[in-house]
Amino acid sequence: MNTEILEIEGTEYQLRQRLGWYEQEKVDGKAFRLFAEGRALSEADGLDDMEQVEIVMNTAEHNLARLRARLVGVNRNALKTLPPAHVAQLLARIEQLEQEQEEERDALSPGNPIETQSDD
Repeated sequence: MNTEILEIEGTEYQLRQRLGWYEQEKVDGKAFRLFAEGRALSEADGLDDMEQVEIVMNTAEHNLARLRARLVGVNRNALKTLPPAHVAQLLARIEQLEQEQEEERDALSPGNPIETQSDD
Protein backbone atom coordinates (compact mmCIF):
# COMPACT_ATOMS: atom_id res chain seq x y z
CA MET A 1 0.00 0.00 0.00
CA ASN A 2 1.59 3.23 -1.18
CA THR A 3 0.89 6.11 1.16
CA GLU A 4 2.01 9.67 1.68
CA ILE A 5 2.10 11.93 4.71
CA LEU A 6 0.28 15.25 4.58
CA GLU A 7 1.01 17.66 7.44
CA ILE A 8 -1.61 20.27 8.28
CA GLU A 9 -1.02 22.68 11.18
CA GLY A 10 1.28 20.23 12.95
CA THR A 11 -1.01 17.21 12.50
CA GLU A 12 0.18 14.41 10.22
CA TYR A 13 -2.30 12.47 8.09
CA GLN A 14 -1.40 9.36 6.15
CA LEU A 15 -3.20 9.08 2.79
CA ARG A 16 -3.43 6.12 0.44
CA GLN A 17 -2.17 7.23 -2.94
CA ARG A 18 -4.18 4.68 -4.92
CA LEU A 19 -7.42 2.81 -4.42
CA GLY A 20 -8.44 -0.42 -6.06
CA TRP A 21 -11.18 -0.21 -8.67
CA TYR A 22 -13.84 -1.71 -6.40
CA GLU A 23 -13.10 0.63 -3.51
CA GLN A 24 -13.13 3.64 -5.86
CA GLU A 25 -16.48 2.50 -7.30
CA LYS A 26 -17.92 2.29 -3.77
CA VAL A 27 -16.71 5.83 -3.04
CA ASP A 28 -18.12 7.16 -6.32
CA GLY A 29 -21.44 5.48 -5.60
CA LYS A 30 -21.91 7.77 -2.59
CA ALA A 31 -21.86 10.92 -4.75
CA PHE A 32 -25.53 11.00 -5.74
CA ARG A 33 -28.86 10.11 -4.20
CA LEU A 34 -32.07 9.50 -6.13
CA PHE A 35 -35.36 10.68 -4.65
CA ALA A 36 -38.81 9.68 -5.83
CA GLU A 37 -42.13 10.36 -4.16
CA GLY A 38 -43.33 7.11 -2.56
CA ARG A 39 -46.94 7.38 -3.77
CA ALA A 40 -45.90 8.22 -7.33
CA LEU A 41 -43.43 5.35 -7.36
CA SER A 42 -45.99 2.84 -6.13
CA GLU A 43 -48.53 3.98 -8.76
CA ALA A 44 -46.04 3.88 -11.64
CA ASP A 45 -44.82 0.84 -13.51
CA GLY A 46 -41.30 2.22 -13.43
CA LEU A 47 -39.25 5.38 -13.22
CA ASP A 48 -40.03 6.14 -16.87
CA ASP A 49 -43.70 6.69 -15.94
CA MET A 50 -42.95 9.24 -13.25
CA GLU A 51 -43.27 12.96 -13.90
CA GLN A 52 -40.40 13.91 -11.61
CA VAL A 53 -37.43 12.13 -10.13
CA GLU A 54 -34.96 14.17 -8.13
CA ILE A 55 -31.24 13.47 -8.23
CA VAL A 56 -29.20 15.41 -5.69
CA MET A 57 -25.55 15.57 -4.74
CA ASN A 58 -24.86 13.60 -1.59
CA THR A 59 -21.80 15.70 -0.75
CA ALA A 60 -21.36 14.92 2.95
CA GLU A 61 -21.64 11.14 2.52
CA HIS A 62 -19.45 11.21 -0.59
CA ASN A 63 -16.72 13.23 1.14
CA LEU A 64 -16.91 11.00 4.22
CA ALA A 65 -16.48 7.96 1.97
CA ARG A 66 -13.52 9.61 0.20
CA LEU A 67 -11.83 10.39 3.54
CA ARG A 68 -12.58 6.95 4.96
CA ALA A 69 -11.10 5.22 1.88
CA ARG A 70 -7.93 7.33 1.76
CA LEU A 71 -7.02 8.12 5.39
CA VAL A 72 -5.03 5.48 7.22
CA GLY A 73 -5.47 5.01 10.97
CA VAL A 74 -8.46 7.33 11.46
CA ASN A 75 -11.76 5.75 12.46
CA ARG A 76 -15.17 6.84 11.17
CA ASN A 77 -16.14 8.72 14.35
CA ALA A 78 -12.85 10.62 14.40
CA LEU A 79 -13.35 11.61 10.75
CA LYS A 80 -16.51 13.48 11.68
CA THR A 81 -14.64 15.58 14.24
CA LEU A 82 -11.71 16.67 12.08
CA PRO A 83 -11.24 20.44 11.87
CA PRO A 84 -13.02 21.85 8.79
CA ALA A 85 -9.81 23.49 7.55
CA HIS A 86 -8.03 20.12 7.67
CA VAL A 87 -10.90 18.42 5.84
CA ALA A 88 -10.77 21.03 3.06
CA GLN A 89 -7.04 20.48 2.57
CA LEU A 90 -7.35 16.69 2.76
CA LEU A 91 -10.16 16.70 0.19
CA ALA A 92 -8.14 18.96 -2.11
CA ARG A 93 -5.24 16.46 -2.02
CA ILE A 94 -7.63 13.52 -2.46
CA GLU A 95 -9.09 15.23 -5.52
CA GLN A 96 -5.57 15.50 -6.97
CA LEU A 97 -4.93 11.81 -6.27
CA GLU A 98 -8.25 10.86 -7.90
CA GLN A 99 -7.38 12.96 -10.95
CA GLU A 100 -3.95 11.31 -11.24
CA GLN A 101 -5.54 7.87 -11.01
CA GLU A 102 -8.13 8.78 -13.65
CA GLU A 103 -5.41 10.06 -16.00
CA GLU A 104 -3.48 6.81 -15.57
CA ARG A 105 -6.62 4.82 -16.35
CA ASP A 106 -7.39 6.97 -19.41
CA ALA A 107 -3.82 6.51 -20.68
CA LEU A 108 -4.48 2.76 -20.84
CA SER A 109 -7.72 3.15 -22.82
CA PRO A 110 -7.75 1.85 -26.41
CA GLY A 111 -7.36 4.63 -28.94
CA ASN A 112 -5.53 6.93 -26.54
CA PRO A 113 -3.35 9.20 -28.72
CA ILE A 114 -0.39 8.96 -26.33
CA GLU A 115 -0.55 5.18 -26.23
CA THR A 116 2.68 3.54 -27.37
CA GLN A 117 2.60 1.58 -30.59
CA SER A 118 4.47 -1.70 -30.85
CA ASP A 119 6.37 -2.64 -34.00
CA ASP A 120 5.05 -6.07 -34.95
